[in-house]
Amino acid sequence: MKVKHHLISFLFFVLIWVLQSWLFAPERQSISMIDLLITAFHMPGYIAVFYGSFYLFKTNKLPLILKIIVGIALLIGAQIFTHFITNTLDISSFIDFYFVSPFLWYELQLTHVLMILTALSFLGAITLFEKKELENQLKTIKENEMKVREKLLINQLQPHFLFNALNTIYGLARKQHADTASTILELSDLLRYSVDIGKNELVSLKDELHFIENYCTFQKKRLSSNVQFKLTSEITKDSVPVPPLLFQPLIENAFKHVNTDVEQPFLFITIKETMNHVSIDIKNSSFEKMPSTTGTGIELTRNRLAILFPDAFRFETIEVFPVYHTYCEIPLL
Repeated sequence: MKVKHHLISFLFFVLIWVLQSWLFAPERQSISMIDLLITAFHMPGYIAVFYGSFYLFKTNKLPLILKIIVGIALLIGAQIFTHFITNTLDISSFIDFYFVSPFLWYELQLTHVLMILTALSFLGAITLFEKKELENQLKTIKENEMKVREKLLINQLQPHFLFNALNTIYGLARKQHADTASTILELSDLLRYSVDIGKNELVSLKDELHFIENYCTFQKKRLSSNVQFKLTSEITKDSVPVPPLLFQPLIENAFKHVNTDVEQPFLFITIKETMNHVSIDIKNSSFEKMPSTTGTGIELTRNRLAILFPDAFRFETIEVFPVYHTYCEIPLL
C-alpha cells in the first residue's frame, strides 16, 4: 500500500467519523470541538479494524476460513478496546471533563463491520489499480522487447541484402558490363534507404514502393534478357504507414531463384492495397526441385511478421512446378 493510499484513506476516515458524530447530534448547526474529540477517541479502534482487515485479506498465506475467524476476533478486540478508551479510561485530568461515547455497543460494532467492508472495497480498488498498472508495465516491456527483436531481424536482413546485391554487381563486373559503375551508384541509394529511412518503425507506402521499384530495377540486371518481368502496383492510398523493408526479402528471394532454363521464364510482382490490407503477390518460374538455400529471407520475414502483426497477417508460399508463388498480406496500420 503506497503512501498516497494511506493519506487518502486516513483523510477519508477522519471525514466520515466527524460527520458521523455530528449527525448523532443534529441540534448542532456546525461541526464543533466535541465532534473532533469523539473522532479522536474512536479513531484508534477504527484504524485497527480497517488496516487489520485490509492486510488480513490482502495476504495469500492464510486460508479463507482462518481469515474469517481472525476477522471476527478483530471485531471483538476493537469493540473491547474502543469501550476501554471511551468509557473506562479516566482522562479528566487532561481535558477537564469525563468522556463517554455517544454510541451504543451495537452501533460501534455496526460501524466496525462497515469499516471492514470499506477496507475490502479499498483493497479491491487498489488491487484493480495495481493490476492495471502492472499490465501496462508488462505491455510496455513486451512492446520494447518486440522492437528489439524486430531490430535484430532487420540487422540480419541487411547483410543478407548486401551480400546478394554485391553478387549482382560481381556478375556484371566479370562480364565487364558497361552498367557496372551505375549499378554501384544504385546500390548506394538502396543502402542509404535501408540505413537511414529503413531504421524507422514505419514509413509511407509511397516511399516503400519507390524503394521496391528501384530495387527491382537494380535486380533486373541479374536476369537474362529472355525473362519476362512485370511489377504492378495497385495503390490508392500511398500515404498509409507500413513497416520498412518488409517485402524486400521476398522480392530478393524471387529474383535469386528465377529459373531461366524453362521455355518462358518469368517474374511477376503485384503490390495491392485494399480497404483494410496491403498485399504482395509474387510468381516466378521455379526449378523442379528448389535449392536447399531457398528460404533465408522468407524465414526472417515470417519471424518479423509474427512480431509486427501477431495473428493478423497472411503469409504463404506454394510451389507447383514450374511456378513458385509467394503471397503476403498485412493489415493497414
